[in-house]
Amino acid sequence: MRRVVGIGEDVIEMTNARTKLASSAATFEALVRNNPFGVYVVGSDFKMLHTSLGTISVFGGVDPLIGRDFAEIVRILWPEPFASEIIGRFRQTLDTGEFYINHGVVEKRQNIEQTEAYEWRIDRMTLPDGTFGVVCHFFDLSERMALEAQLKQAVADKDMLLREIDHRVRNSIAMIAGILSMQGRISQSAEVRQALDVASARLIAVARIHERLYKGEKLGIVEFGTYLEEMCRDLRTSLRHSGMTMAVKTAECDLSIDQAIPLGLIANELVTNAFKHCGDSKATISVDLECDATILTLTVSDTGVGMPGDFDPLIKTGLGMKVIDMLVRKMNGSLVLPAAGATARFQINIPLMR
Repeated sequence: MRRVVGIGEDVIEMTNARTKLASSAATFEALVRNNPFGVYVVGSDFKMLHTSLGTISVFGGVDPLIGRDFAEIVRILWPEPFASEIIGRFRQTLDTGEFYINHGVVEKRQNIEQTEAYEWRIDRMTLPDGTFGVVCHFFDLSERMALEAQLKQAVADKDMLLREIDHRVRNSIAMIAGILSMQGRISQSAEVRQALDVASARLIAVARIHERLYKGEKLGIVEFGTYLEEMCRDLRTSLRHSGMTMAVKTAECDLSIDQAIPLGLIANELVTNAFKHCGDSKATISVDLECDATILTLTVSDTGVGMPGDFDPLIKTGLGMKVIDMLVRKMNGSLVLPAAGATARFQINIPLMR
């Protein structure tokens, strides 16, 4: 009697265990199947065991899928050698328990004319029946990478457009400067000729800034040291003071167009004035540009006759000095002028915008 009871209890216990196992397996299958993300499970026999709703985009063209050899499925989807690499990764994880993460791979599909990219991770897990399997979680990067490519192209197009605009602005300004210069040459008035020449030189200074912009590597940024060296060289040639020498010392300094244009005009005024008013055909004109993290300092001086004895630094009578003073104030900078009778030395200090 006891034997019968014992057998009956064993049967009941076995039945309950099987019921729990079946329930656990069903729950596990439902969790995987209803997952909207990319999840699938390969069993201990290396056959596809479960797939989620999120895998349809990858496995949608494979039929049958469940119960099929995983290596066969992979070779349907992906070309060699990528297919063999995937199979090898899965077998290694199944055999050793080592997880594997791939942060993004771009491959052309084998079964369709499409290039796709996925980020995926595989782990070994214990299945409801007690055997080992491999679970793969993946994320389709194709759409994100396509959007990134579109954004990159849009940025490149914008960069090209802005450079083309700077190129056209430079050409337009140079054309206007040429017209003013031509008008000055045919004018009968020396005063008009001088005024038009000065206006033309100021326009050329702005045109040079836009030329540096469209030729530069950084969009909207001018490397002002290089610009200043070119400007000084061009002014010496255009003003025809072959006896004078120039000592130009610059530091690398990246400026936005909002600071480069007014500072270019200031430098143009100061260097032009040095050529015109130093009073010594053998003088040396020095141009120094210093630049640190917060302050830009531009100094223009010469070894000529110096400042007039009646020069009052508080009174800026000439249009050039008024333009300089206005531009310095606009950039919240400071202007240090020489004293009467002293060496001609003008210093501009500008806080840098970062």
